[in-house]
Amino acid sequence: MLALVSFLMPFGEMLILRRPAPDWSTIWFAELFLTTYAVYWWYVMDKRERNFRTGAIQNFGVIWLSVIALPVYFVRSRGWKRGLLAILAGFGVVLFVAALSYVGEKAGGAIHLQHTGS
Repeated sequence: MLALVSFLMPFGEMLILRRPAPDWSTIWFAELFLTTYAVYWWYVMDKRERNFRTGAIQNFGVIWLSVIALPVYFVRSRGWKRGLLAILAGFGVVLFVAALSYVGEKAGGAIHLQHTGS
């Protein structure tokens, strides 16, 4: 889901708007919501799979401060060694998502230019 959101939102912005959506726009908020939902959905599935109990602060933290709460969750749920590996994997996911966003934006722009003949 995260990969689809990361690719399709910038793709659609370039295809429909012919430019990246400005910050604080409706599209920007939709992308933010969908990304947050995808991350939280993964977090809930992971903690169920691991049978790991978390509290309300951890759950809200994943929604509002993922950059802090997810590393804390990784270390708490996996221990220090595997937690640090999960944090590194998380950085890899962030880079992959950024690359998908870039590719989606370029693909949407290329298709738009192809259809307008410009």
